[in-house]
Amino acid sequence: MLLGKTTAVAMYAAAFALSIPACTVCIFSTGRRASAKLLAQIQGLVRSAGHGERISRANQEQLDLRQRAGDKDSPISTIYSFPAAVATLRGQGGDLIILEEAGFMDQELFLQVVVPLLEMQSTSLIAISTIPPSKSNFFNSMLTLELEGELLFNVL
Repeated sequence: MLLGKTTAVAMYAAAFALSIPACTVCIFSTGRRASAKLLAQIQGLVRSAGHGERISRANQEQLDLRQRAGDKDSPISTIYSFPAAVATLRGQGGDLIILEEAGFMDQELFLQVVVPLLEMQSTSLIAISTIPPSKSNFFNSMLTLELEGELLFNVL
């Protein structure tokens, strides 16, 4: 069965937060509607997987998941989903950053928000996108960016 890109992001983010104690996942989407819809989809997946009782907070931008249901002292993993805007994302970070539709995001978001986060030892990045309308954007450039003769990013 082929999954849509958004469903795959939702499944990965939910699995990551459910299995890694006290982690933070930040998803940057192209707009407010997309980010809210993605977080609602993640919440639905958590519930349908039988972990609804682990949800301790849910709103349009944040989903908190306890490691153990019913244990108020249990570590909480948090998933944030935000519209990608440089002015509002500075200071946001986490263990995993997901750029959803990276090819359609502003290069300044990557340079001013994502690059500083990647300097943290514990931060990983997943950038996914459909094919952007222009081949000359920063995302396509990243796919072939090299450092000392090797690709800087793992590209699938």
